[in-house]
Amino acid sequence: MNPRGGSAAGYGEAHNRVGNVNQGQARPGQARTMKCYNCNGTGHIAR
Repeated sequence: MNPRGGSAAGYGEAHNRVGNVNQGQARPGQARTMKCYNCNGTGHIAR
């Protein structure tokens, strides 16, 4: 039981759903597209 109330339980469930989606995207052998921090282009990272 959370001392602040029941709202945190709903947040935890939402966080778990997001975590499950991320696990599905991180499959081994699958190419990962990267975003550049400067120009938001895909395929390279520049800092």
